[in-house]
Amino acid sequence: MKFSANLGFLYTRESESLIERYSLAKADGFFGVETPNPYCVDVRDLQMKLNCLGLHQVAINSHQGGTEEIGLACLPDKCQDFREYLELSINYAKALDCKKIHILSGLVKNKQIPFDDYERMYISNIKHSVERLLKEDIMCLIEPINNRSVPCYFLDNFNLAKKVLKLIECPNLKLQFDFFHAQIINGDLTQLFKSVEKHIGHIQIAQVPDRGHPGTMGEINYDYILEFVKHRKYDGWIGLEYK
Repeated sequence: MKFSANLGFLYTRESESLIERYSLAKADGFFGVETPNPYCVDVRDLQMKLNCLGLHQVAINSHQGGTEEIGLACLPDKCQDFREYLELSINYAKALDCKKIHILSGLVKNKQIPFDDYERMYISNIKHSVERLLKEDIMCLIEPINNRSVPCYFLDNFNLAKKVLKLIECPNLKLQFDFFHAQIINGDLTQLFKSVEKHIGHIQIAQVPDRGHPGTMGEINYDYILEFVKHRKYDGWIGLEYK
């Protein structure tokens, strides 16, 4: 199995420098990394660091937008901003030879806007993202994120994710299956995994409830889960997104 170090969570105590975290991951024996927010560093510096260390950039998140935002895809008044930031994300992915971008959905804070308007905007922006990323040979990922960790997050359940996957129906659109979020949102992890298995493009793991190391005591038995995933013939990277 291939494990990638998520540099938004790992090594953050050791260093505030994203560049230094790449070196720390390499020193610990990782060959792959994923970076939620690479945009805080000039892409040329990241590119040079990756090449120097011989690391593979597995995935990045789309640009989150402003400091109070966690993505823009669902926001009806931010469509143009979303598409401009998507181009920046594509530029980073291409420079880093990264083949997966997770599109952050954004927060539903304005209750005066009907939920259907958020949903229509999200589906429209995901369609646009899929089309753009397909041209660049980059996979478009969407991920349900639990509302306890990220209050008001738009894509907060698997039923909505399944709806989006069915509506768009493109091989380039995949699900990022994070067992941490899945346990909090749904539970019944192996059955949930099977129900979306054909759509899974990336996996992430952390222990529940506090996003700790998967080997620590918690709600999820990762000895069982990882053996289960192995026997499901998943051959992609597994992101270590824990504190």
